[in-house]
Amino acid sequence: MKKIGIILLFALFYLNVHAQINIEISTNESAWYAQLANSGYKYYSMDVINNQCKIHNLDFSVWKTIALPIPSGYTLDDIQFVSENLFSTDGQIGLAYMYYQYNSTQQYYTYGVKIIKEDGTVLVTADGAAYMYTISTGENGTKFLVYLFDYSTWPYFLGTTIYSLPGSMVGQQSVSPGDIKADRYAYPNPAGSSITIPIPVTTGEGQGTIKIIDPRGSEISTIKLTKNQTEFRLNTTSFPGGNYNYMILSDGKMVKSASFIVEKR
Repeated sequence: MKKIGIILLFALFYLNVHAQINIEISTNESAWYAQLANSGYKYYSMDVINNQCKIHNLDFSVWKTIALPIPSGYTLDDIQFVSENLFSTDGQIGLAYMYYQYNSTQQYYTYGVKIIKEDGTVLVTADGAAYMYTISTGENGTKFLVYLFDYSTWPYFLGTTIYSLPGSMVGQQSVSPGDIKADRYAYPNPAGSSITIPIPVTTGEGQGTIKIIDPRGSEISTIKLTKNQTEFRLNTTSFPGGNYNYMILSDGKMVKSASFIVEKR
């Protein structure tokens, strides 16, 4: 019995040690993962200083480094859809990335998106693109959508460009059209004199309201929305600089909450 008890104690100790949550990797770069069609799971990280996408093996050793051309004066902002056989069918790694420039005088952002292959070939340049998505449409193939904005004028929104892609996604990197509308956040963020809050389609039939919460946690404004309203432009001229939150409600139930920054220069 004593031997059995000792064995059980060792077994419990072993299970407790190996059931813990442990830090595997810590990096000062923004990192995510991708499931590649031929090469399996990889991490990828964004090197803003050197304008690079670094693709890592699961032990975080560097597998590939892809240089990302950025227009002069712009800053790398986001990398998405790291893939094989999505943007081309030659087996090369392809990805989409976003960059921005801030006009400190007039307080607005300018965005752009490029699609690039690992050999440096730029497949798409979308000036003004501030949102990007891939969508699987079944027999009609995979599409790449970008939403175009010009924040120096009003209305900001310029339109949508849809690209037909030669390949398809692996894993969960594509979304449905409904997810796109629900995923849009207030813009421009940070805000200067105003910010536009997109309204999810789920508020269309109900009584929609927006509540604005200031940096101290106090509710400073409640806005009633009209039926089927798609966005609301909030005047932030009188707002002190800081972090704010907004909540979108339909018939008293919250359907979306997010934050935004007001910058005063």
